[in-house]
Amino acid sequence: MPEFAPTDWDALTALALRLGLPDERVAALRRRLDPSYPRPGVPYTLVAGRPDAGIELLLGRWLGPEVADALLAAGGKPLVVGPTPGEVRPKLGAWPGYAKPAAGSGHLVVVRSAGKPAADVLAQLGSVGYFDKLVLVTRLAQPFHASERELAQSLSGLAAAAQVLVVAVPGEEPSADDLAEVCALGVAQTGQAGFDAGRSLGAAVWFTGKERPPGTLEDVGSYVGATGADTAAAHAGMTRRAVRGLLADLRQRAEAAPAPSAAAVPEDEQDRLTRELTGYLADLGRDLDRQVAGGRATTSDRLRTHAADVVRGWGAYVGIEGHWLKYVDRLRPGAHAALLEEVRAAVSTIEYDPGRPADPGRGPAAAPDWFTARAMRAGIGLAAGVGSYILVSVLLTRVAAVALPDIAVTLLSSVALVAVGVVAYSVSRRWFPDPTLEAVARAAAVAPPDPGAPPGVLGWQSAERRVAAWFREFIRARPASPPTSVGRWPFGSAFRSTPDDHAHDV
Repeated sequence: MPEFAPTDWDALTALALRLGLPDERVAALRRRLDPSYPRPGVPYTLVAGRPDAGIELLLGRWLGPEVADALLAAGGKPLVVGPTPGEVRPKLGAWPGYAKPAAGSGHLVVVRSAGKPAADVLAQLGSVGYFDKLVLVTRLAQPFHASERELAQSLSGLAAAAQVLVVAVPGEEPSADDLAEVCALGVAQTGQAGFDAGRSLGAAVWFTGKERPPGTLEDVGSYVGATGADTAAAHAGMTRRAVRGLLADLRQRAEAAPAPSAAAVPEDEQDRLTRELTGYLADLGRDLDRQVAGGRATTSDRLRTHAADVVRGWGAYVGIEGHWLKYVDRLRPGAHAALLEEVRAAVSTIEYDPGRPADPGRGPAAAPDWFTARAMRAGIGLAAGVGSYILVSVLLTRVAAVALPDIAVTLLSSVALVAVGVVAYSVSRRWFPDPTLEAVARAAAVAPPDPGAPPGVLGWQSAERRVAAWFREFIRARPASPPTSVGRWPFGSAFRSTPDDHAHDV
């Protein structure tokens, strides 16, 4: 059985929605093909029969009259019989259950229906994934009624394999040839109902009384509850038939759908949509930068995968990008798949740039400071001048033989301050010279340290321009009307079907 990529399922879902088929149909099939889908209480055995045609006798004589009464009380709903019936339930709603070990650790789901079950019952049965085996119950007095064949055909997409259990009552005395003929007829009928290619596991006759003729079942529990390699191998046939039915339904809807007329998009609307896409792509570029800065994307492949996943997520129609894409999809059906393909091609050129570490080096040398040299000389001159001022004032006022007026003392002291300060300033030039041009040039010649470069994304702007240019041409072109038939399916020719392959699939 081939494995389907997520893009195949996305394409099928988009096609189903476009053709008016509920997306739950595709989701149910995907769950059936997913081995990791939770199925508590497995294996599941689907026991089906029409009212008053042996199914009540089977439950009453095998499991007890109370189980048969519970089936009658369930009405048209399936009855779950097993050790923990509450665990086996559909995705929406609930089924009545009866706690009684019937098939080992597994569970029986008993369906009592005159013909094809109701659509809600089929949908609930499909939501549990799949059934390991279908046991079709019929009466020996009137085997394989037309409604029983219809019932088996409607369940062929839900069960991997099928067995037939023919219920007989005391008083019926079939010969060995009759038993062989009815068992062969059971295999043929289940094969015609869709359980072909190894999915039909045979038929057997079971008498409800204590005396059982040779060639009939002795232990009906082992027959009904038996699951193993045969049912596992039949799972591929079940899924193949279900896929064929889905594709046939899509083909019929595509052939019946009227050819849509693609309207031209006004020029100003084209400009607006292109500008908005450019803004979304710029946001995506910033998101890639954040991924790199945070260490979450450290390879080119991770960057490309993240960009493609973001654009794929727009198809959920959540957020501003999703609403934009939903509108574009209405203008140009298939826009999301085409945009995703173009983005994948564009981002194949982007690369992860690991950046460059910082190199401090020697660093620049201290350049000579002209202001500092002048300030030091001025300080020395000022200090010497103030000292001479104080010294002259003291000598003239206290030591001189002739007392001078105060104004004269002040003037002479000031003359000493200026004269000594100028001399001290000139003398200090020897210790604090002015910087020469050679010293300044020598300090400037030392290279500054390399600050390095952070990691980043290379080529995103080119990819962004490519996608924007493609979209402009895509929204400008007026697409041709699609053909009335579907020529290519994502699952290949192995699943091409005949018109009646899907008639009773869910």
